[in-house]
Amino acid sequence: MNLRERFHEVMNFNTAAGSIRWEFGYWGATVDRWYEEGLEKHAYPRLEPPPLIHKTPTSHLYLPAWTCLKQDRLPPGTAIMAGGLYWPSQGFPLDFDVRRQLGMDYTQTLVNVNLLLCPMFDVQVVSEDDQRFEYVDIDGVRRIFLKEQATIPTAMGYPIRDRASWEELKAERVRLDNLSERFPDNWPELVREYRQRDYPLALGGYPHGFFGTLAHLMGYENLFVTYYDDPDLIHDILDTFTDLWIAVYEMVLKDVEIDHVQIWEDISAGTGSMVSPAIIREFMLPRYKRFTDFVKSKGVEFIFVDTDGDCFDLIPLFLL
Repeated sequence: MNLRERFHEVMNFNTAAGSIRWEFGYWGATVDRWYEEGLEKHAYPRLEPPPLIHKTPTSHLYLPAWTCLKQDRLPPGTAIMAGGLYWPSQGFPLDFDVRRQLGMDYTQTLVNVNLLLCPMFDVQVVSEDDQRFEYVDIDGVRRIFLKEQATIPTAMGYPIRDRASWEELKAERVRLDNLSERFPDNWPELVREYRQRDYPLALGGYPHGFFGTLAHLMGYENLFVTYYDDPDLIHDILDTFTDLWIAVYEMVLKDVEIDHVQIWEDISAGTGSMVSPAIIREFMLPRYKRFTDFVKSKGVEFIFVDTDGDCFDLIPLFLL
């Protein structure tokens, strides 16, 4: 069996199928130490590998921060993708040398279409010194990156602050009349590759989810308050993105057979969900139902939900 076939067997609980050899990823500092300790360097994981991949919020978020360091070594707090998380994602480079050394499997790959804002924001540097890099990323979020730690930047300001800012964002960047602009220029070439692939192919990923996208574009605190202060706004945001995702997925699935869908939520903390079952039932489950019914009708069998944290209280809700 090739990797794609084995993925389907494993996901269907065929215990006779060989396990897939994936890791989630490795810290940049860890990989550099492995090279120092003897890992053969055939393909050092570069932050922007050639040829340049289609720029989307999925593939290129945080890349301005990673590359502001202007150094040959990897940022110590970046992640090197090793199969367990779809690639591309968040500007993270893909591992080749550890995989070769340990005989691991190739990654699961994400169809890199723009599922967030189109057109994206232009990157704007707010300030920079030897310690900090403050900028506005392509998703319109203002972030601060601490150069010494060099981990994922901290969000400080968001494009959705209230109803007026949402209406402006929706009218300019969450439209259904420019869907073709969300696809890479070499889409026909990619379709030919995908139809001959031997690896699992996914749709979705970071930062797209029925909780996650709102938290990403509003901030957690503002989202929690808005559930109660302006529920109609939340309903509108969710309906708008659900419509968008189904429309884009419809176009992808006309050309390509997908192995699984990835929904990013990060809705859980250390002791359970960050929102109540009532909130999930009112705001998320109706859109989950509509969305999953659609992808299942197109033959997509496997749907992954990235929750983070303790998700046991969420499982009964997701099974409804």
